[in-house]
Amino acid sequence: MKLPSPTRASSIYIRDGDQWKGAFHSETLIIDPKAPPPAPAKQEAKKVEPKKDAETAAKEEANKPKPSPNTDAIVKLHTAGWEAFKNKDAKAFGDIMSANMALIDPLGGYLSGKEAVIKQWTETMKCEGINKVGVADGFATALSPTVELLTLKGTADGTCDGQTNGPIFQSAVYVKEGDAWKLAFMFESPAM
Repeated sequence: MKLPSPTRASSIYIRDGDQWKGAFHSETLIIDPKAPPPAPAKQEAKKVEPKKDAETAAKEEANKPKPSPNTDAIVKLHTAGWEAFKNKDAKAFGDIMSANMALIDPLGGYLSGKEAVIKQWTETMKCEGINKVGVADGFATALSPTVELLTLKGTADGTCDGQTNGPIFQSAVYVKEGDAWKLAFMFESPAM
């Protein structure tokens, strides 16, 4: 069995009293854009689960995680970031990013620093035909009063660096700087 390698990983720990606890972990393959992996094999159809009784369904609904009250505001901010990507708008990116911004991109590449990330998205990446971008399934979780983790699926049409764009999963950490939320870290994985 051949194991995929290498990978890029990211973890977030939060302090709870005198202990550190894992709050987030993600991994993505480091992919050579000139030699992407083959498309995954077609998966079997999902089995239909038996219908649940009303009591079980009510318990499951009550136990579902609840989004942070900041979800709508952070999703709106993140959507503005996708629009900035589409328009190659460095100023708009600058307004929503923390100075210490870091990124793990869908190919497993790593960038650090606001200017480096903005340059990547507005100059280095060769994108064509991007007319539509979108954000779906945004869900923010408060890790502290000043740190939120937003998970979502982002989409763009067109191509970047010769590859057709497709959906990507993003985990974005926003930090409160004064009264404004700023993007401090983002982890992207291709939706395979």
